[in-house]
Amino acid sequence: MKAKIIKFYVLGKESAKRVKIKFIDIYNWKKGEVWAWALKLLIVIIACIGMYFLLQIMPYLFIFGLFLLGILSDKSTNVNTSGDYYVMEQVYIARELIFTILRDNANLLEIQKLNTVEDITPTEYAVNQRIHNINFFRFIFYPSIDAPQDDFIKMKKLINNKIRQKLHEGFPNIYYPFYKNFQCFYVFNIDNDICHDGYLCIDVIPVFNEKTLSYATARMQHDREKEVQAKKPVMQPRDEDF
Repeated sequence: MKAKIIKFYVLGKESAKRVKIKFIDIYNWKKGEVWAWALKLLIVIIACIGMYFLLQIMPYLFIFGLFLLGILSDKSTNVNTSGDYYVMEQVYIARELIFTILRDNANLLEIQKLNTVEDITPTEYAVNQRIHNINFFRFIFYPSIDAPQDDFIKMKKLINNKIRQKLHEGFPNIYYPFYKNFQCFYVFNIDNDICHDGYLCIDVIPVFNEKTLSYATARMQHDREKEVQAKKPVMQPRDEDF
């Protein structure tokens, strides 16, 4: 970006020098002719009018120039979404989002109250995990004593609904809340945590490309099918079956 700004500055300086030379040439052109001076005066008036209108639109041109520089800079920069900095940034954002959802809906989710993000941060393993060569983030939380421990699909669905609502409202540091209409953070798994006694783990995948979108939608479809199966009535055996 800095190099491009310097390049534009040099080009502007050279252009100003050329304009100065042209004005000198015009001034010296047919200095002894009256009609030539009248023509020069007309040119100066037109130039002044043009300069006035240029100054009026200059702020808009400046903003457009910055926007154009930003686009060119983005195209020339290869963003490594698997790099350590990018992953850690996503971890912090996801942790804040999940903490906010769990804290604000603790009673509804039947989990214990949360005070800080440290309450959902595991200590026995790293937050960043891998599955099918895809990064996901694992957090933990403590359920209420009398809360059911087996209806995790319902809990996932509720948390994802709350995430979507929060993303629609706007959440700090999340500039692209949806990828192809799919939420940028999706909870695809909740289960008992084997490393933290009594805790549940919650697995969150950042959705930002076709690979992560495909995995998230597949897990969503799997949960829907299990939910439909669970709602089907159990067929009672008929007398002739005995």
